[in-house]
Amino acid sequence: MKTPLIPGLILAAGGVVVREGSVLLVHRTQHNDWSLPKGKLDPGETPLAAAVREVREETGYEVTAGPLAGSIAYVVNDTPKVVLYWLMTPKGRPRPVQDPSEINGLRWVAAEEALRLLTYPLERDLLERLLKRQSIA
Repeated sequence: MKTPLIPGLILAAGGVVVREGSVLLVHRTQHNDWSLPKGKLDPGETPLAAAVREVREETGYEVTAGPLAGSIAYVVNDTPKVVLYWLMTPKGRPRPVQDPSEINGLRWVAAEEALRLLTYPLERDLLERLLKRQSIA
C-alpha cells in the first residue's frame, strides 16, 4: 500500500516470530532468500493487522503480536519502502502456507543462526538490535 504521508512511500509490515529461543525464517521462491515474514498493507489495513495477516499467509501460523520490534527502510525501483515489524509468538500448529509458490520453506533457527542465515543486512541489524533490547529465549 502506498501511504499519502510521503508521496510514493510503500508501507509494509511483518513479524519477528519467536518460540523457545528460536526465530522463524521464510524462504521466498522468487528472491531465493531467507527473510523475516512481511508484506505490503492492503488498502485500509493497519500496519499491525497487515503484519499478523502476512505472517499467517507466509508461515501458516496464527500469532499473538507483542511490542513493536523495529523498522527498516530501503528503496525498491526508486520507490522508498518502510517495513514495520512486531515481536510475535505462534499459537498452535501451522496451517498450510497460503501461497506455496511464494514461500517454499520455513525454518525455526536459534537467534544466532538467524543472524547468519538472513539474506538482508537490514533484517540482520533489526534482529540484532532486538536481541540486545529484549530476551527472546
